[in-house]
Amino acid sequence: MDRDYLEPALAEELLRRQDELQNEAQEVLADLDLIATLSRAGDVAVVGSLATGLMVWRDVDVGVVCDEWGPDVALWTMCPIASHPRVKRLSFVKEAGRFNNTGLTDGYYCGVRYITDGGDEWKLDVWFWSREAPSRDVEHARELGSRLTPESRLAVLGIKDACCRSPAYRREVLSVDVYDAVLRHGVRTPREFDAYLVARGKPPVSC
Repeated sequence: MDRDYLEPALAEELLRRQDELQNEAQEVLADLDLIATLSRAGDVAVVGSLATGLMVWRDVDVGVVCDEWGPDVALWTMCPIASHPRVKRLSFVKEAGRFNNTGLTDGYYCGVRYITDGGDEWKLDVWFWSREAPSRDVEHARELGSRLTPESRLAVLGIKDACCRSPAYRREVLSVDVYDAVLRHGVRTPREFDAYLVARGKPPVSC
């Protein structure tokens, strides 16, 4: 296995790009006034790669834990976002009750596609959860952040960057697979990650 995959120049580029995406994501959130808007429905938490410092592409995950929880609450809360001039699309999906086939916590999902003045597209995933049965995403982000070291963080960024263009990534293979491979199984390179996936019956994804 190629343990020298992350040469200094590539490591520097991954960290630079991660920092740039973090800053750009904060600008998008501020432009949408998203946190304040979502706070009308409950407690808001940024989760996913924006929370953990593991950004490779333009994708933001936000969760809302609601006291009054339902599809009408989610849609009412997101209405101002739909009218924003940089929002190209807003989608809504019920992932609750008989419509939830994921095995994950029931939730109502709103997907936002935001286009910057420069033409870059941001994908924002907003989940509305009940306070009686909240998702573990917030806790998971905290746990992941506390376990990362500079070395493992670079390994995650390198693997995500190498496999993010694969059709199987984010369908059959998820970011949580990368985190598990790196933090629990010592995986450090895309080739090692492919071997990890194949051993678990999943398709290789490195480009």
